[in-house]
Amino acid sequence: MDPVKFLDDEGVMHMDIREHDAETSLLSLPTEILEHILCFLSIEDIVSVSQVCRRLHDVHTSEKVWRFGFKSRYPRLMQTSCHPALLSAFEWCGRSWRRTAWFRASAGRHLRTALAKMADRCYSVGCLPDPAMEEFRSLVPAHGTLFNRDALLEVIYPRQHCPDDDLSLRYYARMLFREIQRDSVLLPIIREYVQRPVQHLNVPEAFYLMSLWMIPEQVNRQSDLQSYYIKTAGLVLDELRRRLPEHPAADWAACKQNPFGPTLWTDDEALQLLDVLNVVLYDQLALMEDDGPEDGPAAELSMLLFLHHRHFHRVGSKVQTVMASVYCSVAGMLGVNLHNMQLPHSWMICWHRMVGEQYMFIDVLRRGLRLSREQALEELKAVHPGIDLQMLEPVPRERVLDYVIQCSTQPDPRRPGSDFDLASFKTLATWARSGCRLDTAAFTDLMSTLARMRPMYTHRLLQQFIQANGPHLVENDRRSLEALATDLKTRYKQLLRSLDKQEAKVRKMADLRAAGRAVGNYRRRFGVGDVVTYGGGHLAVVYSCSPCCEAPEDWVEERGMNSRLQLGVNQPFYKLLLEVDQFGYMAEEELHLAADPQPIDHVEVGRFFARFDGERYVPIAPLAIRFPEPQHGDETKMSFVESPTDDGDSDWEDVEDQEREKALRPAPPAVWMGVWPEILPEDSDDEDTNGGAVTADGGQMDH
Repeated sequence: MDPVKFLDDEGVMHMDIREHDAETSLLSLPTEILEHILCFLSIEDIVSVSQVCRRLHDVHTSEKVWRFGFKSRYPRLMQTSCHPALLSAFEWCGRSWRRTAWFRASAGRHLRTALAKMADRCYSVGCLPDPAMEEFRSLVPAHGTLFNRDALLEVIYPRQHCPDDDLSLRYYARMLFREIQRDSVLLPIIREYVQRPVQHLNVPEAFYLMSLWMIPEQVNRQSDLQSYYIKTAGLVLDELRRRLPEHPAADWAACKQNPFGPTLWTDDEALQLLDVLNVVLYDQLALMEDDGPEDGPAAELSMLLFLHHRHFHRVGSKVQTVMASVYCSVAGMLGVNLHNMQLPHSWMICWHRMVGEQYMFIDVLRRGLRLSREQALEELKAVHPGIDLQMLEPVPRERVLDYVIQCSTQPDPRRPGSDFDLASFKTLATWARSGCRLDTAAFTDLMSTLARMRPMYTHRLLQQFIQANGPHLVENDRRSLEALATDLKTRYKQLLRSLDKQEAKVRKMADLRAAGRAVGNYRRRFGVGDVVTYGGGHLAVVYSCSPCCEAPEDWVEERGMNSRLQLGVNQPFYKLLLEVDQFGYMAEEELHLAADPQPIDHVEVGRFFARFDGERYVPIAPLAIRFPEPQHGDETKMSFVESPTDDGDSDWEDVEDQEREKALRPAPPAVWMGVWPEILPEDSDDEDTNGGAVTADGGQMDH
């Protein structure tokens, strides 16, 4: 039946489609077609559609719909390595994709609750303490490591890129993922690497392992650096064929896959090849130039080097460390055997001539400038006056990984990194020195690094050490180790008590403030979370404050606080997060509210703040209670109100900045490396050390 057309009083055409609609409505379609349509929706949209009417509610329960919805919503869970654990969860859920999806979503909700508790409880600790790990471990029996691992990655890489939201949750999710991934997946891989024959060790793979250890959540199946070396060597080979077609390497069909092995050419032929290498690296790729190529293969390779240098720089490694390895590896793939020097962060590499038994040194920061041993020593002494001549010798192949780690764990005062990251690199350095064997020296170094914040993890290492060395321990050593085990348990209890005491103090302040008592209030201009400027307009964010200077007297005298500042030390002082991971402590008169607040580039920002709302950082709940927020009024804050701590989304968005950063933004991993154990290893072994864990509800899953 055709629809009836009519005009209303204003002459607007309308159509009566009631009978026509009954024949062609969405609900009149066959169930199979409706199921197919719903397969294109997200899980959230499927749930919304089910609430429209009974017909769509009945269709949405189809297993076909939920199977497609689960695969599109959780693609990481569909990779081959996850099949056994996913099948176990699927069977436990009665072979229902709808229940499996609900089960995975439940894991995400419980994880976010646990992360929120970690943020409120552990902010005073500069790393991941054992109680936080216990809270996460308590979730595993209910939902399994597979779903919890995927939920961690979803917090780290949310589907909608909102870098200024969920800062505190992402901060602890990242630390948890890195800790478990390093311990369960990466350490066995590194153990296999260091135990290989010497001829199978190479710098590209060592750097790849280092990049995995630094940022394990950004994993790729193939080493980006190794691909980089191969592409660059291919460019050099093409240029060699064009410039020097008579060179013996010009007849190669492709470069070597392994960068190591003896030099294949005469001294003159090797020097010719290095000349071409310099042209490609410094002229065509412009790797050491600030304004490198903007497009094409050269830009792609230059950007890749920049990204890897950026990651290494966060933990102290400098550009010469990466550049020297690029130069050595590319030359090695073309048949010239170059060596990294033993001096960490050296900008020089060495080549052993075939004639004369002498080393020639190459400066990678000055376009491959060649120097004699005497010239190289003179330049190095200008920077390192007490340099040992042994530092000019090549790095032995068996120490390649240890050398790379040393270069990456040297503290850089400009970007020191977090305590957590520095402790993890010290841990890796210990494993590399010991060949990943838990001997006496390795355990001693690990204990000095980890015992303060991870006493029960150290206790687990101690149990492994006793188990491995038990037959060789004398009675006195055994008693000493037993006493150490008791001491580690005591340290864990002390850590729990300190966190409990901190929570109790915050609760008491909240109760007093609710009763109308002005606790912790004093006259000041800035509140915790304010973005301020100092010096020449540099940005910083306040994360703590005090009514007067609390620094030691020698610090005050060294910086001339009483003579340099108008009010001296008798004014509010603020602890600040500065850009590029620096910390600061400044007087109120040195600071001004930022006219154009911007997010701060600092690894610890999630430790103190929940989100950035476009004007200021919203502190986590305990900090909002400890430091009540003064009101803004002509940059002066005299009255005090509590800072809002709601979880609403910020409406601030700079689309132009997001587009500029898109090229440098790491893509969320589509897959992950390795498989976590179904049950995480227990660090605590008695009831007294289980305090502080978050209890996860939900049924017990049989793993």
